[in-house]
Amino acid sequence: MRLSWYCTVRSLCPVCLASVATLGATYGTVSTISASGGSASVNMAAGETRTWRVESPAEANRWRHVSTHGTGVQVYLREHYFPAMSNTDTWRSNGAANSSTTMDFYGDARARTYYLTAVNTSGSVQPFTLTVDWRRYLLSVSATNGYVNASPSSGDGYYDSGVSVQLTAVPDYSYEFKNWSGSASGVANPVTVTMDGNKSVSAVFGLLARFENWSILPSLPADRRGPFDRNGPMNLPNLLSYSMAVNPLNAKTSDLPSLGQPSSGTIKFTYKRSKNIPDVNLNVFASTNLATPWTAADVRSTAVLQDGGDHEKVEATIGIPAGAARFFLRLQAEQK
Repeated sequence: MRLSWYCTVRSLCPVCLASVATLGATYGTVSTISASGGSASVNMAAGETRTWRVESPAEANRWRHVSTHGTGVQVYLREHYFPAMSNTDTWRSNGAANSSTTMDFYGDARARTYYLTAVNTSGSVQPFTLTVDWRRYLLSVSATNGYVNASPSSGDGYYDSGVSVQLTAVPDYSYEFKNWSGSASGVANPVTVTMDGNKSVSAVFGLLARFENWSILPSLPADRRGPFDRNGPMNLPNLLSYSMAVNPLNAKTSDLPSLGQPSSGTIKFTYKRSKNIPDVNLNVFASTNLATPWTAADVRSTAVLQDGGDHEKVEATIGIPAGAARFFLRLQAEQK
């Protein structure tokens, strides 16, 4: 009988098909699904039994299935034979809901046949879903000037087929995340990849716009590279030059802030500002006598007059204090 049963599992010869037919009352409808992503979804009537036959290919190195169901559905798995629905089976759910199992294969590579049987022991209709997929895929991540966190993590880089992995790019100091390349793209951080094949993802980092990374600094005299040192024909402080996207060594009068004529209690203040100075606050301050502390100017509105690529020319409308005999404005750059 065991030899005949083995024949049933391996080849389903005509004689053995007759044997399977006699088991319908015990094992219910017998369906075949793939071991490489096969799935089934049914509503099981009260007392109903269903069985799935799964041929695991020779290249498979493990068994893996995931099922969703209530505690009223019992699930049994057995290699080569129909489940005995006892502790002699290869695996059983033992009354647990949403059961699953993963089993590594050892020894020579060979095809295997499994039978998985679900029994609705409850008195009502029970939904049951089954997914079988032995496949695992490798996720390779790389980064320079930073690193990538993967969630969930994997000790060997392999993930079950269909698993979603969230990747978060973390830059080193003075660098910022730019974009993803490879099996992921775009600038969203974090990003999620679905493991439906081997994946290779790289996080691209770029030098962060910071004063200490300012490309002009190496060209300045070695003893005048601090943020408050002054350079060039306009004697500009380095931090202010950086904030206005100006090279102090060849700065011109047109690079400096300028004032318009007072009108209706306001005055126009025009200046250049870099588009990429996340480490600096660039603000307009005002004073009426230079003796008392400078205070933030009463900026009524701001308009961009010109886009210079890495910078823009800005015109701010500043309110003049009523009765002020004199009025002074200054552009102040302050490191955060």
